[in-house]
Amino acid sequence: MRRGAFSGVAGLLAITWTMVAIVAVPQTSAADKPPASSPVWATQGKYDLNRLGVGAEGKVVYARDGKHFTGLSTEDGKQKYQRELPGFEEKGWWGHVSDATYVYSNGKELIGIDIATGTDRWHASPGEGIKTDAFVLPRRGNPKAMMFAFESGVSVWDIDPGKLLWSAREPLDYDMVPDTWAREGDQDAGVLMFLKSRTVYVGANGKELWSAKDTGNRRRGGKDVANTAVVDYGRLLLVYLSKQVILLNNATGEVLASQTFPNEEAAADVEAFKAGGEDGNEPVLLTLGGRAVLADPKEGKVFAQSPEGSILGQAAGGAINGDDMAALTAVRGGDRSPNVGLHLYRINLKSGAVAWHAYNGQILDNRQIMGHIVGERVNGPFYLDKAKGVFLATSDKGARLYNWDDGKERWALDEGLPNSYRVMKYWGHNSFSIIRTMMQNRTYVPTNPAPVEGDGVIYAAGNDQIFAIDASTGKAKWTSKSKNLSLVSGLANSGGSIIVRQGIHADANDYGAPVTIVTQPLERTYVEEPEVYIDESPYGFVGLDPATGKESWSCTDFESHDYEFVGGMPKDNSICSVQAKAKKEKGCKLSKLGVGSVLYTYSVGDQIVYLGKSGMAGAVPGSCAPAWSVDGAVKKQEKIYDFTADDEDHTTGFLQKTSPAHLFTHYGNNVNVVDTASGKVILSAGKADVVKLYLAQKMVFAADGEKLAMYRLP
Repeated sequence: MRRGAFSGVAGLLAITWTMVAIVAVPQTSAADKPPASSPVWATQGKYDLNRLGVGAEGKVVYARDGKHFTGLSTEDGKQKYQRELPGFEEKGWWGHVSDATYVYSNGKELIGIDIATGTDRWHASPGEGIKTDAFVLPRRGNPKAMMFAFESGVSVWDIDPGKLLWSAREPLDYDMVPDTWAREGDQDAGVLMFLKSRTVYVGANGKELWSAKDTGNRRRGGKDVANTAVVDYGRLLLVYLSKQVILLNNATGEVLASQTFPNEEAAADVEAFKAGGEDGNEPVLLTLGGRAVLADPKEGKVFAQSPEGSILGQAAGGAINGDDMAALTAVRGGDRSPNVGLHLYRINLKSGAVAWHAYNGQILDNRQIMGHIVGERVNGPFYLDKAKGVFLATSDKGARLYNWDDGKERWALDEGLPNSYRVMKYWGHNSFSIIRTMMQNRTYVPTNPAPVEGDGVIYAAGNDQIFAIDASTGKAKWTSKSKNLSLVSGLANSGGSIIVRQGIHADANDYGAPVTIVTQPLERTYVEEPEVYIDESPYGFVGLDPATGKESWSCTDFESHDYEFVGGMPKDNSICSVQAKAKKEKGCKLSKLGVGSVLYTYSVGDQIVYLGKSGMAGAVPGSCAPAWSVDGAVKKQEKIYDFTADDEDHTTGFLQKTSPAHLFTHYGNNVNVVDTASGKVILSAGKADVVKLYLAQKMVFAADGEKLAMYRLP
């Protein structure tokens, strides 16, 4: 439980519950404005229901005020127990920490309560010299190795038996982003802590498995670019210290690879890349100590690396072909710096052997971390199967193709292709980091799509034109002259056309809330009038003749958040005829969905959901008519809490689940659950200021003032 999300007036002493048995939930179409569903049971009492939780495998729902703790049966709502909380300290830790245990502080010690019975499980000190009257976010880890943070120190616990495993009278370094790493629910992972004067990794067994007398990398932590000082890939943990980067196994704490750098900026440059698909088990590649390191995220081990001194610079991107990778690295510096610029290697992902090395001397901007080079100044590398080469385009050195077999440059085309936009954003893990970095953070949004191939031809995109390049000679066969191309953001070769997506829109709802929204730093916040970063229109698609580059068809009447526009590339020009057939007009006017101007588009299951200023809706396939809709102003979005076995997540306004495909919404006091597959509202709770879910048993809890109701999903 996160204390900052549960503030409220405590001290309500009279706690009297009454239970009302009700019937099950009807299914209704959202478009018909369904009546409120009926709860299974409801209770009434003087109580602060914002402190509600579910535990004991979904058998007990509990709530508290400052002095009392009460448990009800989720089966019928009847009271199972009620007890006092002697010495309860509001400023200390309180909340559920596992399915079985609720913890609170009395100012001197922590007390664990058995959620099933309401009895004390244990009383224990958090460690010598650590005061419990000033809890500090965050609490991280799993019940077997969970960290509590206080102003005067930190401690790691095995929660259910109340066993203190490790403690240090040292506060966290709250300037770091984040100051702690752990994977909740992972019984094998430990806790990484950036303390004020050192960095420590405590394993799931409570032992200090690794430590360094060094603090986190503050450049990476938010001074210039607010990336986190730690990144994880499965069992791999990449830790950024001030002048050192360490790759750890996050179960054993074993150091898999490391490198010490001359300064903070050089250490901040280190990037790791997934070398393959997105299944979570693909190799991770990074460059440390002049070599490429290939690590296994599933087992948390290095399975291959290139020889010492075989790699120059830090990894900046890559492309896969079979068992090999075309890895792009970069060396920073000025014109006279040794080996400054971009380097391209072909590396075997199984052995780490380097087949070849190519270098093109592209000078790099020193002001941003390595991840922003690809997109800001560079597009690629891309492996092209038909051309049997690696394509790389840079903003001032043109496009190049390197032979896959030997790495020799086949040709270079003097056209500056990459195009990107710099946008402001926030990116942090606590309110301080967000407020501190709002005016400093920047990210680059690349608009150049990947090149596509034809027979002996490579089609590549510039800002507002397409180049057809002879794959053998590098000579331009044609350059598009279409007046409809204002900004290229997508490219495909399909249906007898070179299909170009043109136009792009990006705002604060895509890349972080504007500076005026700081009230919910742990949530995704959508705003009615987001700051617009990029707005290049018209939005739509243009078909070019592959042989001549002349425009053969176009439809550019899309809206910026129309899913047909922001989704996958079309296969042919039928996307235009579908638009025309919908209402005998070009384009789908999203205003017809009845939820105001659309701010964001995403999918739940296989269905498209539109988030508007005044609600959410799903469209009838092939039409602009709403299949369902839920009313609710964005500024009235309220939290939804989702209880899991080890912790709870909370989100603002809506929560989506894909198995089954359900959408939960909470606007003001209105609660709805939509089955997006069938296009129906299956539950409407009427009025509730607190909504909490226990989906393992299909329970929805809705509290309205002093009334608590429990619903079941069908």
